[in-house]
Amino acid sequence: RYDYEYQMLASAAGYRTEVQELSGIEEARELVEMVDHALGSLTKEEQEVLKTRFIERTTLDAAAEKFGCTKEHLRKIEAVAIRKMRMHQI
Repeated sequence: RYDYEYQMLASAAGYRTEVQELSGIEEARELVEMVDHALGSLTKEEQEVLKTRFIERTTLDAAAEKFGCTKEHLRKIEAVAIRKMRMHQI
């Protein structure tokens, strides 16, 4: 289940995702498990925002419209969620 979109989300959260650092399928699986676990620590809103922005690759404008908020509010939600994911990996 390791794909480009998952790599983008993992990279944004500070996980090591470079091809040379992932020496095989097992490391890729571990990364997916870590990201899934970290996502589980977020609120539903934070999860949806990150999935919309990174997995579905929705633009900031389109995502803000989808969630009925301003771009700045969406950026804040995204930043808090990514910060939580970074703290969770320690």
